[in-house]
Amino acid sequence: MSSTTKVRGMGNSLRAGRLARRPASVLARVLDDLSELRAPQPLIAHLKEVAQLSLAIGKGIAANGHDVDLSVVVAGAGLHDVGYLQASGIRHALAGARMVRELGYPESVALIVERHMVGGITAEMIRRASLDLPVRNFVPLSLEEKIVAMADQLVHRRAISNQFLVECPDLNEQVARRILALYEELLPHLLMGEAPLGQRSQPRAWQGPKGRG
Repeated sequence: MSSTTKVRGMGNSLRAGRLARRPASVLARVLDDLSELRAPQPLIAHLKEVAQLSLAIGKGIAANGHDVDLSVVVAGAGLHDVGYLQASGIRHALAGARMVRELGYPESVALIVERHMVGGITAEMIRRASLDLPVRNFVPLSLEEKIVAMADQLVHRRAISNQFLVECPDLNEQVARRILALYEELLPHLLMGEAPLGQRSQPRAWQGPKGRG
């Protein structure tokens, strides 16, 4: 049975794209799906590590008063590289997003998978390097997307970034700037909240980098 057939067959196991409220339950569901897809253990280990780090980052940012959907974070992180089961190189993100949609996960999870690579790939980068991708932006926009993109870089940044940079050496500077911008946006909210932990009664919507509106 092909991977595509398995994905379509399993989509009915999730109810209307809903995720469990507890991140641990979401991760268990993700791991079950990866097992059904016969994902190799090294891939599962990487996905689990990124999911655990993403959850820790998400909890830290949420503790500083921001509204973070931790279930979406864990699902997206746990599936961000699932596309390697059907594609190679930079095409894996598109393949993975398609698989995640067929599995019945919410669109917010599919977009994490689609936009996680090297801090984000812009349409201009695709045109400049003639990348094998549709000419549009694959840039993390939501807070959950940015958390997973950063965690992925932190966990395995050398292997992931270097593979991309070897294939696209003329994009080195742009990729480095995108990753740095991602860190600069998220880390202050993770490490230095605007109020001490526990003193903010209502979570705030993510406003993005200061000074950008």
